[in-house]
Amino acid sequence: MPRTSRLWLVLLVAVAACNSGAVEAPSDDPPPPGTQQHNNNDDDDGGQSYSPFDLPVGDTSTVPGPSRVYDLLQVKDCGSARDSLNADQNDPLPAIKPDQARLLRVGIALCSADYATALKLFPGVIQPPTGYMCELYRAAAHVLEHKPRSAYGTCPPNPPEDPDPVESETVPAETETPAPETTAPEPVETPEVPVETSAG
Repeated sequence: MPRTSRLWLVLLVAVAACNSGAVEAPSDDPPPPGTQQHNNNDDDDGGQSYSPFDLPVGDTSTVPGPSRVYDLLQVKDCGSARDSLNADQNDPLPAIKPDQARLLRVGIALCSADYATALKLFPGVIQPPTGYMCELYRAAAHVLEHKPRSAYGTCPPNPPEDPDPVESETVPAETETPAPETTAPEPVETPEVPVETSAG
């Protein structure tokens, strides 16, 4: 077959394949949420597809304990978030409570695409009622349970925490002691003594 004929034959086959849908041009559109496949070395996640894990930006000053770890997770600095949590938990007086630490560890696992660890930790987590830790729970549940965030309610803002009570010495107020009532002594009546007179 002449070379020109073979070239035309190759072009015709390529055009026919494109028209049949057998060859798809790469798309620049990002995959829709929930279709991103994340694989890790642990098969405990069952090969599931997971939505992206992201956190809303908000005021974290109202509950200062876990705020630094949350802020690091929010910017996807997973390693620093893990180091910050570990440093707090190794402190003799940790600022992060055990239930908060567990939820943060779920967030760190999701941030690192370690879905197997997140799935193991999440069943013991309780949803906080308010604030940014509530948002962390909603984000984690949305990814792991494949439900919309709205299925987990809303997260009202945290009221500011009361400052530590300062023990102040209370000085009793000075009260004026009323002066004792003075009463004038009653006059003492002396009996009259008759005066004897001599007869003169």
